[in-house]
Amino acid sequence: MKTHIAVAAVALALAGVAAAATPQTLSLRAADFPAGAKATPAPAISGPNGKSYTVTFNFKAGGREEEVTALVWVAPSAGVAKRLYAGYVQQTQGFQGERSLRLPRYGDAQAANWADYKPAGGGGAERARSALVVLKGRVFWELTVEDCNGAGLSPAGCAFGPTPPKIKEATAVAELKKYAAKQRARVGNG
Repeated sequence: MKTHIAVAAVALALAGVAAAATPQTLSLRAADFPAGAKATPAPAISGPNGKSYTVTFNFKAGGREEEVTALVWVAPSAGVAKRLYAGYVQQTQGFQGERSLRLPRYGDAQAANWADYKPAGGGGAERARSALVVLKGRVFWELTVEDCNGAGLSPAGCAFGPTPPKIKEATAVAELKKYAAKQRARVGNG
């Protein structure tokens, strides 16, 4: 009898930990990246649709500067998370020359693509990036991998100097897979 009570207490404690998870605790951290990575967090958002946290990491990789942006949103219900997920999928799509990516399964639903484009009014600047949006339970998360861009097209710009060579699709996709696996592990069952 005491064993059943102890098991029930542990299960309740673990359920409380999962329920208390915040977007910050579920997000990637500087330790997930190469040494010297610089984190640029955005202000956390909290409201009726839940809580979100966005952070961009800049680091040197293979002679260039890379930028990975992670967004984690914890919604009050799976229905709200699904609705928000659909909106974020739309935001990452529709770019000229975009291609869908086939990636390992990271959640209940996901969308991923590669785009290399020149935005209207971008002054000739080019943006090359891979993006992934994943829904898992009442959590959805997004990762974007790109080169930094001094023209203001990437979230944090260049932290280590001038704009580097454009990231190649194969590199961006490989990096997306690497950091998506780490992000999936942090989110767990959503």
